[in-house]
Amino acid sequence: MAPTAAVDDIRGMRRAIVLFVAVVILTSGGVACRSRQASSPASTLQPTPAPTVTPIPLRAPGWEEITVRTLCLEVEQSYPEIDGKSPEPIAQAAQEHLSELGMRVVTEGDSCDATLTLTMIGRALGDDYTGGYCYSGAEVEGQAVLTLAGRAPLTSPLAGRQGTPFSIQHCPKQPTGAPFEVAWREALLGGLFDLWGPQVLIHALQDERVLVRDLAAEALVEAGPEAAEAIPALIQALEDTDLDVRASAAQALREIGPQAIDAVPALIQALGDSSSHVRASALSALKVITEQDFGEDVAAWQAWWETAPPVTPMPSATTPSKPACTRNAVFQSDATIPDNTTIKAGQTFVKTWRIRNTGTCDWDPGYHLTFVEGDQMGGPDWVTIPETPAGENAEISVELVAPVEPGRHRGYWQICVGEGECFGDRVYVQIVSAE
Repeated sequence: MAPTAAVDDIRGMRRAIVLFVAVVILTSGGVACRSRQASSPASTLQPTPAPTVTPIPLRAPGWEEITVRTLCLEVEQSYPEIDGKSPEPIAQAAQEHLSELGMRVVTEGDSCDATLTLTMIGRALGDDYTGGYCYSGAEVEGQAVLTLAGRAPLTSPLAGRQGTPFSIQHCPKQPTGAPFEVAWREALLGGLFDLWGPQVLIHALQDERVLVRDLAAEALVEAGPEAAEAIPALIQALEDTDLDVRASAAQALREIGPQAIDAVPALIQALGDSSSHVRASALSALKVITEQDFGEDVAAWQAWWETAPPVTPMPSATTPSKPACTRNAVFQSDATIPDNTTIKAGQTFVKTWRIRNTGTCDWDPGYHLTFVEGDQMGGPDWVTIPETPAGENAEISVELVAPVEPGRHRGYWQICVGEGECFGDRVYVQIVSAE
């Protein structure tokens, strides 16, 4: 079964754990819990006025000297498995982001410096809930192609995913109701980041929509040290009204590492956040950035900061600093025990997942698959995973016992390293225990 994302169960994930177990309430075929929701209606693309900011140059390798001031925008979206699916407002959202970068999207037929073509293919994802089968997830894939006279086209892949969450607010019975906005906005931000760099996400962090801010913060986590210029925006995001944004901002600062030393006072303040997830993320960031550990003792952190302020490390002028590797894991398939396998109560079984190391860090013996939520089914708290180089697949097995209580049981697991720093897709085992 496809994985779910942490914190409102996004793809993604690109990310750290928030453990929400909600009470499921069946009303009109719906299940009352929390998940990300789409909010933007489709709308007609309108030409943008001349921007008030200076356009930024492209950041893609080999294109750094190119600055696009006027842009022709083409959006092609399709949902081949869904009849009657209305178009999503992808063009409008792209236009807004591009305008923030100083570019003007021209009307059809007008001349422009370059043409950006966005192609996305969408698919609805579903799962069984108390209210029945619900289309609670969606994914898109495609590509962004930038064409400029005299140069070969610049192509960037587009991919976004809202996995089927463990719990949901409502139960879309038709694929047209799947949460496509989460998927295509994630894909759009990722594609624009590949072309124009962190400024795309820095602007998105200030968007009035929580979903956009949340996705931008998560993308900055994935960007790692490359997002160093976003440090001021991430410090500000530590005070966001949404706890997921605050937590992801702290995680992004952790991935940036010692360069984020200016964020230490704000991270110390975040140790007093009302959310345990935000506090844990802030503490993890402080440990990585400062190489100190005072737990959640705010006074101890403050005293250390005031008496021994760290010095920002400067890379050598002759020897470039080696960027830190990034961590990510993507579910590939169930190697054993497909979803809803019937197993006799009390019987021992072995669940094996195939998970791909899509980061740049090799997985060594310090990495574990850790139980995070749901029914543990008599399994261990964690198991050591096989050593797995970046880009390779790992088959990870856990020995479990079918619960005595008959019915469906589900347990979630995630790869973690160090002191609870978890990342990538959460995977789950779902069985039907029978007497």
